[in-house]
Amino acid sequence: MGKNKIKEYVYFVKSGVNEFEGLKKYIATGSLETQEIINFEMVDYYSRPKRANMEFKENDLIFAKMKNTEKIFLIDEESSKNIYSTGFLGLRIIDINRVIPKFLFYWLKSPQFQNEKNKYCKGTTQEAINVDDVKNFKFLPPSIDEQKEIITYLDNKISKINEIIKKNKELIDLIEEKKKSLINYVITNGLNYDVEMKCNDFPWLKKTPEHWNINKIKHTSYVKGRIGWQGLTSDEYSNKGAYLITGTDFYNGKILWDSCYHVDYERYEQDPNIKIKKDDLLITKDGTIGKVAYIDNIPDKSTLNSGIFLIRPITGEYLNKFLYWVLISDVFKSFFDYMKTGSTIAHLYQETFENFYFPIPPLKEQEEIVIYLNKHISNLNDIIKSINKEIKLLEEYTESLIYNRVTGKLM
Repeated sequence: MGKNKIKEYVYFVKSGVNEFEGLKKYIATGSLETQEIINFEMVDYYSRPKRANMEFKENDLIFAKMKNTEKIFLIDEESSKNIYSTGFLGLRIIDINRVIPKFLFYWLKSPQFQNEKNKYCKGTTQEAINVDDVKNFKFLPPSIDEQKEIITYLDNKISKINEIIKKNKELIDLIEEKKKSLINYVITNGLNYDVEMKCNDFPWLKKTPEHWNINKIKHTSYVKGRIGWQGLTSDEYSNKGAYLITGTDFYNGKILWDSCYHVDYERYEQDPNIKIKKDDLLITKDGTIGKVAYIDNIPDKSTLNSGIFLIRPITGEYLNKFLYWVLISDVFKSFFDYMKTGSTIAHLYQETFENFYFPIPPLKEQEEIVIYLNKHISNLNDIIKSINKEIKLLEEYTESLIYNRVTGKLM
């Protein structure tokens, strides 16, 4: 009984942290990517978060328990000084003459292990794997010499692939910066490079073309949001009825209608102020503040949850498509940062938003700017999409390499 099971080769590290003086780095599951700590929190023993209750030794292997989350880390001497979240499960090799830590690392990364892990994840709010299930996972390590061969091969191949992926991600970062610079320049300078500029009294909008107007949202726009939840609860969510747009449904300036919840049509009729129309503009005011979506189509009647403002022009001075570009620019970000100076509250109040002064070119120029940005940003997004496709293919190739070598398909 128990042969060829992972529990024959490793101990499972129990929770608990030895008392320590001073501060230590706390690594939450969100602080770690595979073999990379991306951030941390300094904590002391007595006031550390309740979940900060794991510590590991050099050559231990850890992975995040959550479903569909590949976060694997081989502990070295330096990272053994940290404390970790109980969201990690830790494996300590019983005998390194039978299993090399780096081989176990690759086994944990393999699609074979990840698929098995996801299959056994359970939970209501967040599905995660239980240590008792992992103990019985099938594990058939080859000889130590074969493990060394596999590690050398995978290290060599994957390091080259990762270098290509790294360069591709750096290229995406450069393109994103180019997008940002282009948007920021065009919505504050226009398309005429010889235009005469004027100075403004707003820290977030210091210069604009002389012939452009500046006005604030309050004087130009209809702004409405759901007043509280009006008794609406998640129990009312369903897969039919009116669409209920939440902040998590925003993506690349549009609404992901397929991800929206639905509510009864009576709920939709309850608040006529937030009935969504074509050409409306939406902005999130809670959570991730400042996500913007332009409504270019509506599959059915739609309403908002309480974390979003609806914006419509009421004076005919601007196009919502133009305001969209303004709101995703650094102009609005600078305004919000300026208005929240000294405050720790992450919330966009309607009064604050309505006092946002923004540039308003003549309507013809707005149309030209919208066409120009739509075209150029779309082209840049297509390049990013193509690069991401290449990255995905490289990642899939890495998975196949690991699977074939760790499972002995290619020996």
